[in-house]
Amino acid sequence: MRYRTTTGSSFTEQVYIQSLGHMVVSTLEFRIVAVSSNHNVLTGDSHCNKLGGRLEDFISSCFSKSAEEIQGAIYEIANFRSPRKLILHEIDGIHYYINIYVFEDHLYMEWEEQLNRAVQASEMNEIGFLFEQNHYDTWGELCVAIRQLIDFDRVAILQVLETGKSHMISETCSPTVRPLLGERFSETFMPSQALRSYTERAYMYTPDIYRDEQKLETIKQVDLAPCLFRRLPDAHRYYMKEIGAAAGLFFRIIIEGQFWGLVVAHNVLPKKVDLQKRKLCSFIVQTAASKEEGHSKRRLLQYQSKIEDIEQGLKTNLLESKTLHSGLVRNIKQLSQLLHADGVILYLHGDVSSYGVEIADSQIEKIVSLFKEQPKRPLWKDCNFREKHGEKISDKLPFAGLLVLQLDDDEEHFIVWLREETLTSELQFDKVSRQANDVPNE
Repeated sequence: MRYRTTTGSSFTEQVYIQSLGHMVVSTLEFRIVAVSSNHNVLTGDSHCNKLGGRLEDFISSCFSKSAEEIQGAIYEIANFRSPRKLILHEIDGIHYYINIYVFEDHLYMEWEEQLNRAVQASEMNEIGFLFEQNHYDTWGELCVAIRQLIDFDRVAILQVLETGKSHMISETCSPTVRPLLGERFSETFMPSQALRSYTERAYMYTPDIYRDEQKLETIKQVDLAPCLFRRLPDAHRYYMKEIGAAAGLFFRIIIEGQFWGLVVAHNVLPKKVDLQKRKLCSFIVQTAASKEEGHSKRRLLQYQSKIEDIEQGLKTNLLESKTLHSGLVRNIKQLSQLLHADGVILYLHGDVSSYGVEIADSQIEKIVSLFKEQPKRPLWKDCNFREKHGEKISDKLPFAGLLVLQLDDDEEHFIVWLREETLTSELQFDKVSRQANDVPNE
């Protein structure tokens, strides 16, 4: 959320970010262009007084004990000798992680409190599946492993399809929360802007969705794409509140170089997770994704081998048949298996053979007639055929979608594959309520 004010030729831009830590952004010449308001807890100074100032002076005043180490790190990063640095620093007896990195033409410093010195060995018991050769439920085991590490009420896998729709395909959760396994979401739940938010970072994190946000006051537009403290998409903040979750962790899943989905973790009460533990979880998630990618490729090869066997059998039987149509009729079951269809119809000059479905000849004739009206042939696919064209055909059709293939030039020989309907319910996010926009308290 942004507010911009202008006075004469100068302007300041107020951007709201999460208040789980502190943040300063500078140019690569070390002039401060953005400061989070929470930093004055450490320095006692107004953040406005720091804007336009030298980053070196800011570091000396905030991190006197580690100033030399931090300044050395920012020089390395600004000169692209190192991609990022993580430094541990103590202020008034509290240890902080200081994360320093460059994104595009700005240098970012984020610091947050260290919560744990180390990960306990007992918390790592469930990651053994990453090293096993044979296992059958990567996502289920991943949910169990992540939940043991962060001790949240729920960890689930959200798969985002190419259509933009998404659904929960795996989950482990506390008996005190409502399971989300199988829940489906419309494409409005994951619009392009939200998709970019999750793609640009290894994870997103909010320890308390109800906590007041802080201002990031700027004198220059700053890209928050890499920022840990950026807020969640509005629809997802709203959804968390709807299901009674206060804390959330979201790890991206990348398969074959593409965004595939998220590991979604919810906790009913506000809960912080140490930075190193979050990094460990991110590593486990992507390692599991790589392992699942390998299994998926092997399954695809097995499926292709099976299809090739069916195709070879079909070709052999067709060559042994007197006509193409008689060969197809003899192998109608294999035709159905070829596309995992619920039924198949063979049509030749009004002669009909079917497998797996009972349908009237008059309905088949109407389907053929509709096919001949289509501009794109010889193939026609319609997943919602009954919804779109059912009213044009007498009596209810016993299927929902179809795929029609024309086999001749005379438009009298067809194969029709049929699919039964699958009823699902989706959560719609077409309108996010005013509450979901969360105008921060000032």
